[in-house]
Amino acid sequence: MTATENALHQWTLQQIHQHAKIHSELITLTPMSGDAGFRQYFRVNTQPSLLAVMAPKTPGNSDSAAYFAGLSRLLRDQGIPTPQIVA
Repeated sequence: MTATENALHQWTLQQIHQHAKIHSELITLTPMSGDAGFRQYFRVNTQPSLLAVMAPKTPGNSDSAAYFAGLSRLLRDQGIPTPQIVA
């Protein structure tokens, strides 16, 4: 596990502990195929199932967290179901 993946794992653990409806004894992140961009996706072995996305802010890259959260809200406001963003 790289230092960046370890940081994502630690962040994921912190977020899971803040959300009581999410249960898992040993949290693991399994890499998934990503897109052609700079984002990396990981399946989190929780119930309910979660995804963790590593999308670092770098010069020239958009703020993915703000973009996806805003897009999700916009679609939900139009009655289109979208995945829940936990953190």
